[in-house]
Amino acid sequence: MPWWAIGASLIAANISAEQFIGMSGSGFASGLAIASYEWMAALTLIIVGKYFLPIFIEKGF
Repeated sequence: MPWWAIGASLIAANISAEQFIGMSGSGFASGLAIASYEWMAALTLIIVGKYFLPIFIEKGF
């Protein structure tokens, strides 16, 4: 698969009813602290892209 199809799949899987309904409800109930969930997800994706993706490409995964 090309890289853009994999990236589009990741974004499409991340944006779902959980994002629009669940995270909004959690934010209303507990405040802005729920945003830390999204910040950690972004940080994790950056780490995976920077350090693990080159290994996966080299190994042919």
